[in-house]
Amino acid sequence: MSSLDLEKSSIAHEQAPRRTVRDPEKAMHSGTNSPRRQPNIGDSISMTYSADDSDEDEEGRRLQEQNAFKILFFLSGPCLVLSAFNAVWTCISLIITVLTQPVRLCARRPSFGQQMGGLLGPALNLQLRAIYTPLAPHANEDMSYYSSTLLVVHILSPFLSFVLMFMAWVLAAYWLVSTMIGDPAGLDKRDDGRESVLSLRGCWEYWLMRSVKDE
Repeated sequence: MSSLDLEKSSIAHEQAPRRTVRDPEKAMHSGTNSPRRQPNIGDSISMTYSADDSDEDEEGRRLQEQNAFKILFFLSGPCLVLSAFNAVWTCISLIITVLTQPVRLCARRPSFGQQMGGLLGPALNLQLRAIYTPLAPHANEDMSYYSSTLLVVHILSPFLSFVLMFMAWVLAAYWLVSTMIGDPAGLDKRDDGRESVLSLRGCWEYWLMRSVKDE
């Protein structure tokens, strides 16, 4: 063979694709050493809490649907009376709390916000229970409320509940008419009157919950 043929054979050998044989033991070893994402305990806890919250929301929704007539009755009159009593109690509590503030100079007393939360918080929770709102575990604590917002909510609630009472009577008439007429086509399986009452209840709940802290 000439030197030219030797050079061509060496060049062809270098340009040929190289094949690598994968060792199964090395592959297994590398697979075991590859980083894997360990399950995070925080993720499981957050998923558990979110599932519990969703279950509580669904249970509260079913309870509100079952007691929609009671909620409508409360919004159509007793809500105004209870709001008026709460407004009077708010004025009395505010006067008592302001007069007792100098006592804090001589003895350790709760702060102004804690005192207002302890006096006005149960009155707010009474309104929330009347419309079947699930209360948080910390609902009865003094620091669970915004004191300034709590005062505004209790003072303005009688005026807003008067408008709420008028809307409740309108919805009561609408619910009665829709129940009598029904759905002639038989396609709508939802109770429009009940849904309207629950929507009105949601507006009142949103107004009351403005004074409650999330945590």
